[in-house]
Amino acid sequence: MVVMQSLAQQLVRLLDWFLPEASKGDVWVVQQVRCAVLGDLLAALMGYGIALLIYRLGLASAAELGVLLVLVSLLLGYPFLYRFTTSLTLSGAISVLGLGACVVDILYLTAGFDSIAALWLVAIPVSASLWLGGAIGLLTSLSTVLIALGAYHFGPAAYALTLDGPLEPEAGRLAVAISALFYIAVLVGGYGYASRSAQLRLMSRLLRKERAEKALLEEKERAQLTLESIGDGVITTDERGHVENLNATAQALTGWTRERAVGTPLDGVFRLLNEQDVQEGVGECVRSGRRIGKCNRGLLARNGVRRDVEYSASPIRLAGGEARGAIIVFHDVTSERELARQLSYQATHDALTGLINRHEFERRLERILAQPRAASDVEHVLCYLDLDQFKVVNDTSGHGAGDELLRQIGGLLKDCARETDTVARVGGDEFAILLVHCRLDRALRVTHDIRERIAAYRFGWGERSFTVAVSIGVVSLSAQGFNMTQALSAADEACYAAKEAGRNRVHVYQPDDSLLMVRSREMRWIGKLHDALHKDRFLLARQTVAPLVDEAEAGRHYEILLRLRDDDGSLITAEQFLSAAERFKLMAEIDRSVLRTLVDWFRAHPRALEDTHTCSVNLSGHSLNDDRTAGYVSDLLASVPGLAHRICFEITETTAIANLRRAQRFIVHMRALGCRFSLDDFGKGMSSLAYLKNLPVDYLKIDGQFVRDITSDRIDRAMVQAVNQIGHVLGMRTIAEHVETDEILALVREMGVDYAQGYAIGRPSLMGD
Repeated sequence: MVVMQSLAQQLVRLLDWFLPEASKGDVWVVQQVRCAVLGDLLAALMGYGIALLIYRLGLASAAELGVLLVLVSLLLGYPFLYRFTTSLTLSGAISVLGLGACVVDILYLTAGFDSIAALWLVAIPVSASLWLGGAIGLLTSLSTVLIALGAYHFGPAAYALTLDGPLEPEAGRLAVAISALFYIAVLVGGYGYASRSAQLRLMSRLLRKERAEKALLEEKERAQLTLESIGDGVITTDERGHVENLNATAQALTGWTRERAVGTPLDGVFRLLNEQDVQEGVGECVRSGRRIGKCNRGLLARNGVRRDVEYSASPIRLAGGEARGAIIVFHDVTSERELARQLSYQATHDALTGLINRHEFERRLERILAQPRAASDVEHVLCYLDLDQFKVVNDTSGHGAGDELLRQIGGLLKDCARETDTVARVGGDEFAILLVHCRLDRALRVTHDIRERIAAYRFGWGERSFTVAVSIGVVSLSAQGFNMTQALSAADEACYAAKEAGRNRVHVYQPDDSLLMVRSREMRWIGKLHDALHKDRFLLARQTVAPLVDEAEAGRHYEILLRLRDDDGSLITAEQFLSAAERFKLMAEIDRSVLRTLVDWFRAHPRALEDTHTCSVNLSGHSLNDDRTAGYVSDLLASVPGLAHRICFEITETTAIANLRRAQRFIVHMRALGCRFSLDDFGKGMSSLAYLKNLPVDYLKIDGQFVRDITSDRIDRAMVQAVNQIGHVLGMRTIAEHVETDEILALVREMGVDYAQGYAIGRPSLMGD
């Protein structure tokens, strides 16, 4: 048994010697080639055996026998050819030629039998060749048939062998030849099948291998190209955390070349400011196989340059799922972080002064007010500062000077405050300071120091030098229970009180302060007035102005009065909200609303326009100071033909004197359109007499504070007489206001006043009533 196993092993080694290196990787090909080589060797041995049998029987001459041996030896060419050429086709073709030659020679030697019955023996190897050999077997079978037919036709021994005849000696030779032919055909067919299958299998395997290697190479090149072209840095490590590869971006960010980095521990190449993050992150990836999410850290390059990077780490897994290393992907976010810091700074700081802006100040104030405070806690104080006479700097030296002054004042305020305090610019020339954990008495010392330092400050711009002052409102936040809006409103009201009291002073907010209560009432009007303008809640009323001297004046003469419809439907007179409108600069907008409503009403009521002689409309100082007012009014009046000649604008005496040049230009422009003018509340200041002759007005309205008491006060009566006479001398008509009783009406008529207005004449009524 041992001997047999040893022989088998030696035989396998012999057969494997004929295998090329390319064939040894495929077990199926190895087995097929082994069978083919073994079959060739056995066929050669059988050929030599037949040659020996022919020699012993003396069936051939020496020359014929030599030819047979040569042809049989050709069978041994297959294994050697395949061993050195690795071509199954070439070696197989030579073997087929050798086998075919053997068959021809054997049949020739056995010729002489003439029996057709021998052909059925030929069918056996022919069928075997067809079944096993494929194309090669077909060629062998055809050769066998041709040889058999030749033997039948030319061989005299063909009569010897029949199915039922006796077996002659010649038949024994023919049987030997036919058996040899059968064996050789089977071998040829088997070899052909094996060689053809092995050839196809090997070619397929080599082709697949070549394609796989080509695809792998292309994929590797594509992956490397992609890795090099992406904008992120990529570093791969082994399971120990040593660098295996890094792309060009990673080389640029870390300062390490690929040659120097490969094999180096990751924390030596990818140097974060917190090195523990690298070690723990990569170690966690390899150990647990989990991805480490995005982290922002500082990266120190090999050349010492510091960058901000965002990185993540993921495990590299084998086919079985085992982590064999990690991949770190990172990119430079230095510019993004710097931009984010700049945007954050810009969002919370004033661009001009560098102080905290209003939005950020309100956020900090709200956070302070939201903190729970016990009675024993140190209080916080809010200060609101408004520069006095800042407009003078802007008007005389330009906005560049004003901006520089604001920057210097901002620096001064920061010097006066502590590190824990918040100094902010909350408006054009308005600042706020939040003094945290500061009692009111100390806050007052700080604010008085600020006031004194600003008052002593000299601001130089070119050849000019300016002094400025500041009004400061102070609010204690601990005991009031304010929210953020209320706290700022209280501080603003206190600052306003400081200005009203003479400027350049500090005013502490007190809830029962009468001045602040007036201010608070005005503040409450802001919302109502804006709402009224937006929703058209203003209504027009009119009050008759009756002629006293010339009763034959054609058409009605009346003054337009303003009313506001409250939420409950009641009417509010103008006296209740005009001061707030003046304070918060809403009068120009209100004037436009009145004029627009009046023009629309006359457009809708042309008959009323024909019945009107004079329609007086009040015009505020804000509208008079606005250069756009003249154009706006001209366009409105031009939309209704004939309206301009019926409009009389009333300007108060104080407004006209304060804006003399503007008043003169406006009056001249509007009189050219046909409008008339009335100087309202005349008589409050005798200084106005010097300017009266320079104002081309048509009417003088005697101030009602003199008219209402003329029946009992001689001085008031003398004032009315004097104003009436001055107006007549200047060619103007006079109007007495607040004529409330018949006695006053009779007296002003007796004095020669031209018109009277008041309850004795008629009460105001809404337009259209």
